Amino acid sequence: MDKNAKLLTFGLVLFALSLILKAVQIITNTISTILILLGFAFVVVALYNLVFKRLRKK
Repeated sequence: MDKNAKLLTFGLVLFALSLILKAVQIITNTISTILILLGFAFVVVALYNLVFKRLRKK
């Protein structure tokens, strides 16, 4: 897997894990919100790199 695919996978796992932990209320609301935002940021950056950088090369 290339770097962007790993970053996308990591972001998706972090996002899903933080949502699950927030639903079960294992961690506080502030920490889960920060983890959700970080996971979302990883996903957005990875998708940007996968989609738009390939379009610029064409």
